[in-house]
Amino acid sequence: MKCGKAQELFSSYLENSIQPPMGVALEQHLSECPQCRAAYDRFHATTLLLDEMPEAEPPPDFHANLMARLERARRTAPKPVRWWHLDWPSVFTVRVPARAIAMAAVLILVFTALFRMTPLSGIAANVLGLQKAPHSSPYINGVVPAPKPYGAGSTAKSKSTGVGPGLLVGVRVDSNEPQGTVYIVQLSTDSTKPIGFNTYLVPENALNRGINESNIGNLVYTGYVTQGQGAAVKIEAGQPGINQRAKAALIVWRYANQNYSEIMFLPSGFGTVNANHSLSLSNVGIYDAFAELSSNYGIVIMAPGSWSQSTSISVNARTGETAMANAMQQLRLFWRPVASSVYIVGAGE
Repeated sequence: MKCGKAQELFSSYLENSIQPPMGVALEQHLSECPQCRAAYDRFHATTLLLDEMPEAEPPPDFHANLMARLERARRTAPKPVRWWHLDWPSVFTVRVPARAIAMAAVLILVFTALFRMTPLSGIAANVLGLQKAPHSSPYINGVVPAPKPYGAGSTAKSKSTGVGPGLLVGVRVDSNEPQGTVYIVQLSTDSTKPIGFNTYLVPENALNRGINESNIGNLVYTGYVTQGQGAAVKIEAGQPGINQRAKAALIVWRYANQNYSEIMFLPSGFGTVNANHSLSLSNVGIYDAFAELSSNYGIVIMAPGSWSQSTSISVNARTGETAMANAMQQLRLFWRPVASSVYIVGAGE
């Protein structure tokens, strides 16, 4: 997306009237272009300032004074001269300049040529105020139909849940994209103050020993949310396949002068359970365990991003929900479903 196009979309983005594909493209552009990001921040700050300004009230006598001035202007305006009151002898005089005669002749020739080139039916239609019926068009009233919302054929619809102070997260899944399974992580807040956040793709080797600033991974999106204005992050999980590890996306945000984080495990084979129905892990990092659960049972798992403990689990289940129940019981962790095949995990029951 070019900068000019991105800046044209600022208003519709703030009003939540932008279509999801264009919104995702705009947010991606803002995360990559510091100039447009700064321009958007200024634009948003201006709209917030305007919204907070009190509505200006006109003086009590404004309407009466305005109508009085209009009436005075109407009375003092010169009256139109009727054509039958013109001094016709002074209009037609032998002293009419030759230039005026030439211009009149040219106008007569042009009018005659246009009249001969215009079909009689068209002239009649214009006189009667009629219009020719338009050709058939795939558009209604000249408006292009809105594109199909991104992820409309998704397996899981977005249902937001609180993942920490100030932030709500939902996820939509589309398994029909050419690049494989695509997730749209949707973030929102009830806070009236903007909440900035970053999204990282965590490398596999960081999951076993805990996540810190040195191995946090690649920044894929930066933005903010506020009440009534959410954000959407697109993450590609790839084509489903054997030994395809779930993607780990880390969301880091700041709220009330405190830093928070949430990690999401996004499998390429969403809703697909492995053929063996079993998983056994010994002395691995807890995020490694979540990644394997996510990959083998086709489930999305959300958990706090600050854990670093090691664990061991042994699961034999035919569904993702049964696998979650078995694993979380062994880990002694609280868990609950957010949507179909989407779960959130917390510490303690």
